[in-house]
Amino acid sequence: MESINHSINQFWFVNFHDLHHNNQTLQQGLCVSMKQHARKSFRYRLSMFPIIKYLSRNS
Repeated sequence: MESINHSINQFWFVNFHDLHHNNQTLQQGLCVSMKQHARKSFRYRLSMFPIIKYLSRNS
């Protein structure tokens, strides 16, 4: 559970950091930083998968 919380915190920090610098819409910012991290780290993508599934199911 600790690692999932860490991933969520990282996820939101990265996205809002990107948004602030690129002045993008929320959707674009999410896509950009997700792609950057997917490229950077396969384990990151694996850890994000359940969160993305959860978010898309509840949106």
